Amino acid sequence: MRTYSVSRNRSTERNGPPTGPWLAKLWTFLRLEYERKCREEQAEAGVGVEEVVRPLGGWCLLPVKVGLPANGSDGGDRFLVPIGRARLVLDYSQAGIMSQPVRRCLTKLGVPELDTDMLDASSSSSSGRHQAHFNAAAALPRTLVSTLDDPRAIIRALGAAACGTPAPAPRLSRDECFVVLRYFAELVDSWQDDTDLRAVLRSVAIHVTVAGKTRIVLHGRLVK
Repeated sequence: MRTYSVSRNRSTERNGPPTGPWLAKLWTFLRLEYERKCREEQAEAGVGVEEVVRPLGGWCLLPVKVGLPANGSDGGDRFLVPIGRARLVLDYSQAGIMSQPVRRCLTKLGVPELDTDMLDASSSSSSGRHQAHFNAAAALPRTLVSTLDDPRAIIRALGAAACGTPAPAPRLSRDECFVVLRYFAELVDSWQDDTDLRAVLRSVAIHVTVAGKTRIVLHGRLVK
């Protein structure tokens, strides 16, 4: 996954990474462009969101957070990823409180999360205007990324994270492994017939083995 770090406050460099307000304006523009095309086409099938953003597929314009927040911070490491990799990014805005354990485990394994904070219009003075601008900027990215309702996308995201995670590798406790495995078990009917997905899932370090106090390494990751 081609990424580069991006801070919350952009430096004064001419070619520095985009700022949050700039990204918010970009995504608001893309949403308006999508709505305009829908009105012009007036076709029964409509216009797909992917069709509008396809020319920008290789551009790193999708803000994400990766990893758990450090002490005193409000999120993990922040990056921009190519729009074409959006399905490997998760949005938890619609996830219920019961999904929080799964969210924490996936975050610990390095699955990127849509950084809606980066799209927040921090320069707005009015709270009402602030929220409206936030919704406008985040609306289109949320239609491109994946959610916990799609275990097939989660498996692919886990596989991509496992290939791109630098050392030291993240660790899941036994209980955390059970949390992730239970999630896939409850939705097994939607992915078990796909042999490629099964192979990817086998390669991720979320499987629990019985070996007394022996520490087991699966696919380069240490499982307690």
